[in-house]
Amino acid sequence: MTALSEHGHAFLVCLMIGRILTSCLLAFFSLSFAQAQMVNPASEGVQDWLHVLSDKESLHSLCQKFGIDPLTLKQYNSLQSNKLKQGDTLRIPISPFGKMEEGACQNLQFYKRRVNQSLDQISLITKVPVLKIKEINSLLGANFEIPELLLIPYVAPKVKIQKIEDRRVTGVVSMGHFAANSWDGSKKMNYSLNVRAAGRYGWEYKAWKNTLLSNFALGLRHEIGRQLNKNLDQFDFSNQIQCYLHNNTSAFVFVAAQSQFFKTHFFRSNGDRILSSNLMAPAYANFALGLKFEGNFFNVDVGLYELKTTYVLDQSLYADETDEVYGVPYGQQKLVEHGMSLRVSVYYYGGEKLSINGNVTMFSNTENVEFYLRNDLTYRISKRLRLSMLTQIQYDIDAAEHAIYRNEVVLGYSFLFR
Repeated sequence: MTALSEHGHAFLVCLMIGRILTSCLLAFFSLSFAQAQMVNPASEGVQDWLHVLSDKESLHSLCQKFGIDPLTLKQYNSLQSNKLKQGDTLRIPISPFGKMEEGACQNLQFYKRRVNQSLDQISLITKVPVLKIKEINSLLGANFEIPELLLIPYVAPKVKIQKIEDRRVTGVVSMGHFAANSWDGSKKMNYSLNVRAAGRYGWEYKAWKNTLLSNFALGLRHEIGRQLNKNLDQFDFSNQIQCYLHNNTSAFVFVAAQSQFFKTHFFRSNGDRILSSNLMAPAYANFALGLKFEGNFFNVDVGLYELKTTYVLDQSLYADETDEVYGVPYGQQKLVEHGMSLRVSVYYYGGEKLSINGNVTMFSNTENVEFYLRNDLTYRISKRLRLSMLTQIQYDIDAAEHAIYRNEVVLGYSFLFR
């Protein structure tokens, strides 16, 4: 009997010690969490969450946990170094649930619990599993008390991808000096007055991009010693649809059309006036499939397949039945060619004053080689007034043996509509 009493007494002592240890542990965790959940009630939006460092935490690990930049956290707490020790208290800027304030940490938010609100109800509202809420907030045991403020993982809301559009019309009214040679090698020098306009409509949506461009030029030029000619006129349209495959690489479909408005004549040395071109004579239509590579200062379009159609609808251009005009034989209205193409655009902007744009287009197959280069160097004297030098070189083995070279220096007044 005495032995039983002694064993019973020892059991009661152990039970009491166990209860004391359990109470101490619960008190420790409750105290730690109470310190960690204190919020500065004076601030609005972003709140100060006071976090007490454990022995395994450092400034770097704390920044990873909360999703905040180390420099920001050091400045927020007026820290001079990265050295921290156990028991140090740091203020963590945290946004309330449902908001993300500037300057706050990016991984966690805090949730303010309503009276008698259970974890299950909080889980339904925040869409965070109950176990995750317990884990983040160190809610141990079965009979824990839910604090008023809880840490909740921040999940960025899904942003609806909108269709981005770009509309603009630009142009310039200019006059200047024009020097060139023609397909037959004859040289010309003249003064010109012209209006150029360009329209752009583009949109982007997810991995897709579409760009529609249109250009118009209409003007008069006076060849030295000759009469006034209407031959500075042209229009062209192009549309390119892109699908991005990886970073700055995309697959594209390209369609384009180009011609002019009025008849153009050139003069032979004996004074004869010869018709050289007209509306749809020539006209070009292009369809291409390929890959596009984009950089900060360049675009490269590799046409793995291009279909080029040349139209000559005005038979007055032909001198005899054996003649070919722009590669189209006499009696026919069009020439269809299959090949590959390369289009390269290089641009440079030296502040608001200087801009350089270069474009190179090449088309080739087993029978034809075509090359076109255009360079536009522009210096803005003022917001609207600009001085430009345009250089063009065009070569088409079907059109003539000689290449066309044009150089134009113009002073113009520009405009922009969006």
